[in-house]
Amino acid sequence: MTSKLKEARQHAGYTIQDISKKLKIRKQYIIDLEEENYDAIPGKVYIEGYKKMYYEFLGIRSEKIQEKKVEMVRMLNKNNHHSKKYKDYITYFSIIMLILVILAYNFLLR
Repeated sequence: MTSKLKEARQHAGYTIQDISKKLKIRKQYIIDLEEENYDAIPGKVYIEGYKKMYYEFLGIRSEKIQEKKVEMVRMLNKNNHHSKKYKDYITYFSIIMLILVILAYNFLLR
């Protein structure tokens, strides 16, 4: 399945190299945007900015940008949910370790 970005770029007659030079975005990020591989691009802000620049450069309507943005936010929120779970486990583990250290310290003082 070819993405709308890739179709629009090819229809306009641009190569990935052309887009990379004109927008000053790494070629790999252009490829990742076209393949909707957002995990390969660091930071939500960069993803949104790159996509906005790319869409505007290709003259794609902002309505489509908004649809894609909503889709991307859903995907990122799903990924952040897993990250939050991991942070919760670290917090609980740290609290339990602190309690065990305090108990061990009190036991040794007796």
